Amino acid sequence: MALIESLHLYPVAGMRGQEVQRLTLTPEAILGDRAFTVILEASVEQFLTNPTKLPTKLPVTRMPGLTALSAIVVENQVVLSAGQLKITVPESSVVTTTDKPFFTSDFFNTAVHRDFTLTAAELMANFAFSIKVSSSSTTPRWVIDCGDEVAAWLSAQLGQRVRLVKAVANPESGKHHFAWYTQAHAIARASLAALAEETGTQIEPAVFRPNIILSGDEAAFDEESWKEVVINEITALASGCQRCGYIILDHLTGQTTNPDLLKYIVQNHQQNFGVYLQPSSSLSLAVGDELTVKSRS
Repeated sequence: MALIESLHLYPVAGMRGQEVQRLTLTPEAILGDRAFTVILEASVEQFLTNPTKLPTKLPVTRMPGLTALSAIVVENQVVLSAGQLKITVPESSVVTTTDKPFFTSDFFNTAVHRDFTLTAAELMANFAFSIKVSSSSTTPRWVIDCGDEVAAWLSAQLGQRVRLVKAVANPESGKHHFAWYTQAHAIARASLAALAEETGTQIEPAVFRPNIILSGDEAAFDEESWKEVVINEITALASGCQRCGYIILDHLTGQTTNPDLLKYIVQNHQQNFGVYLQPSSSLSLAVGDELTVKSRS
């Protein structure tokens, strides 16, 4: 048996987040987690360059500088970097859109478009549009732009023109979050300690951006064998979490540190560290809740 030692929420993908007392998991997302992401403004402009070869989804670009920024939710606002900028958002974590139509390639075939040249600024201000969250993703995620003020602030911080966008409900599937980011990620405290000992380095849990940190008497890396677990009488599937280059970044400065960490995990743990948990139905988690292993692979 393991206990939930701490819970963590990351409102903006790639940024540092906040410690919370409760999380709500659904089969597709953690509510409020990675509901925002940052995209290059140039990607939006390229999206409109050639209407005859319109991509179905805009790519999300990895930006290491994001790790030096933080985002927390306070009531109905997202607060960036210790109050330097605040974004007012709807109170509900599940966001849909009714005031902005969904922008699709069909727009270029309409009579309206023949008399109207859509600019990137007009697209972002007036439509919900789709983005691609990973090279392997097949389902587009629909987003709306968060405005010029936050775009200008983030662009100054990151040194390139970017936009902050927020997920909205897909017009076909109804899915409303960046699914590639939002399966609940759990790491055992014993595994963190063992990895630090194996590599001879000091490792902060934040570099792995876990949603759940577990404590208990299980052996280090025990979670790598989990197939199903039970929390609050709800069963959740467990699968390995493949690590990427973000774990070698210092999350306070955004600069590369401990460059051999990823190489070690690839060579000694098949690139996995921690597990993703996907519940069979909505699940409310609180610090102190128990987790039991139902089956192993």
